[in-house]
Parts: sequence; C-alpha cells; structure tokens
Amino acid sequence: MNRLSIREARTQDAAVLTGYLRLMLAEMASWGGNEISKDEAAWARQEEKIRDEIGAQEHVYLVASVTDTSRPVGFAEGRVMNHSALFEPRRVLHIHALYVCEVYRNRGIGQALLQALLEWGQRSACVEAELNTLWRNPARSLYEQLGFRELEIRMTRRL
Repeated sequence: MNRLSIREARTQDAAVLTGYLRLMLAEMASWGGNEISKDEAAWARQEEKIRDEIGAQEHVYLVASVTDTSRPVGFAEGRVMNHSALFEPRRVLHIHALYVCEVYRNRGIGQALLQALLEWGQRSACVEAELNTLWRNPARSLYEQLGFRELEIRMTRRL
C-alpha cells in the first residue's frame, strides 16, 4: 500500500469533506438509513458549518491521504460531548462520521482514522467513545474489532 498519512483538516478541505459526507449518507440510505437531501442550499450550509467547525477546540475532522493521490481518501469527525446534567458528568468522544472512498477500502485506512480519532479523544480527556451505526453497515465489524459494543437499541416505526 502507498504511504498513509492522517492529519487534522484545514478549512480548504471543507468542500471535499462535504462531498464525502454526502457519499457516506447516500451509502447509509442504501443500508436502511434516511434519504439524503436534494437541496443544494442545505449542502452549501453544511460546507460552511464544516468550515466553521474545523479547528474548534472540542471538535475534530481528520483527513486520510495516500501518496498516490493528492486528494484525501477518507475522513473522520468527532466531538467532545458532556452528558446531561441529570447524569454524573463525564467527557465522551462522540464519533459522528467515518468514511473511506470505496476504491481505498479494506486497506486499513478506516482503522487508522478511527484509531487516530480515539487517540484525539484520549488527549481531550474523554473517558469513553461512542458512535451510532446502522445494522447493515459493513464497518460494524471494524468497530467491534476496536472494542465497541452494543449498548442501546433504537426502535423506529413508520406512521
């Protein structure tokens, strides 16, 4: 495999990250997730939101690159969350997104991104990491390999 590098995103990465987020959510829809918006203005607002969040103290976007391309091949997003005041306080890393371009999958890039995100969470004084995933998501096995376990079941019903 080509040399892999992982770095924190820069504001100029916002458009690429938004495009990858769109691809990730479209894949999730094919596994039973929500259909993605066709509203281009919503995607433009999302790109601006990502641009604003890059570099925030308790929020991180990581970008994976390999030597055979100048374009990033994947990304991960995490944020430090503090649980509700009704629970004992604790800092939790919530993993919002993990995506690797299809042609670069099964090369350890997703694992490296996730591991780097977990390390960022430790440096940020988090005591736990959490994420949400769909039952049919092929990445579930990666999450389980890295020690994630099912905790809750979210139930839905069509009306």
